[in-house]
Amino acid sequence: MKIFAVTVRNLAIISSTSVWILASGCQPAAPTVMKANTSASSSHEHDDHGHDHSHDHSHDHGPNGGHLVDLTPSKLHAEWAHDDDTGKITLYFSDSIKAGKKIESAKIELNVAGQESKTYDFTVTDKQTFELESVELLTAIELCSGEADSKVSAKLIASVGGNAESAPIVHHDHGHNH
Repeated sequence: MKIFAVTVRNLAIISSTSVWILASGCQPAAPTVMKANTSASSSHEHDDHGHDHSHDHSHDHGPNGGHLVDLTPSKLHAEWAHDDDTGKITLYFSDSIKAGKKIESAKIELNVAGQESKTYDFTVTDKQTFELESVELLTAIELCSGEADSKVSAKLIASVGGNAESAPIVHHDHGHNH
């Protein structure tokens, strides 16, 4: 029964997001909801957190099972995880906290071709994570392929230790169903 409910929910989300994107004049490239990005890699140097200095985040999962991103300009890591059933997105800033930096705010800026950008502000929890429940945002993020011709893009923007940090959000398939 749950499989049927999830399938119907996913179809409703895909339909509503498709209408939203089509209304902006965009044409989706393929009928699938997400693409795995195998070309998004990051090779950078930093020696503040004791791991291999040349790495590729295109396959890496964070300690919470989420997607890793490198914040710029600091190159600290952030992680975003999601719950498909509730639409909850959780942001983790473990590297920043370990480095003694306070995270003042976090948001995701969503851009859909032909539309004004939309900002989603996250709420801080008592665990120093940031959360937001938005099926609309999660569904849109699943369309963020990172490809140059993508009609949907998203950017994480955080205030960390008084400095603006950002990172593009690209959805990678972690082997779970959507």
